[in-house]
Amino acid sequence: MGTPIPDDIDHGNDCLRCTPPFGILWPSGETPEHIYVYFAGITRCGPAFKDPPNGQTFDLTQTAENACIWYHDGSEWLVEYVSDLINPHKSQITLTEKATGIAHFSSRSDPCPEELHIFHNDQQACILFYGGARGLATIHWLGIAHRLVLAMALPSGSPIMFEAFPIDDDYVVCKFCHVGFSMNVKIKTQY
Repeated sequence: MGTPIPDDIDHGNDCLRCTPPFGILWPSGETPEHIYVYFAGITRCGPAFKDPPNGQTFDLTQTAENACIWYHDGSEWLVEYVSDLINPHKSQITLTEKATGIAHFSSRSDPCPEELHIFHNDQQACILFYGGARGLATIHWLGIAHRLVLAMALPSGSPIMFEAFPIDDDYVVCKFCHVGFSMNVKIKTQY
């Protein structure tokens, strides 16, 4: 159904590499505490003990040790997002099975990418110890959700839900649901 849209986005510590004067993504004081990652189209490979979490959104929390890293440590999956690795100067998303440490998704892209950025799995074939191959991931931090709710005058507040998922290499769908209004709105955006 999606992620509930709060009235305000929780902000964490500034990720200096993505904040002026070094970066341009988040103004000072606006680095999000939570980043959401959605996975789609990952193919399961032989060493995997679990099917990949296609169609699932993970809530990642900014780490206390490094303001440019967000992490999800769930019962089955570990997901890490780094907005800028420094060396190499790239962003990165990884998805691994918690019990085995087998990687299902690993992708590097431009540093400090915009919201709704589409990541392509660098693991393109079922080789060696890959638990997954191919597939896409997209990130958001509910900033786009807040802007679209205002722009379209959608009903605000609980229980409005948001989901962002890639449908191919160039498009992300932003989906809003509101149970009280029987609302299910989808907006196709070009990345």
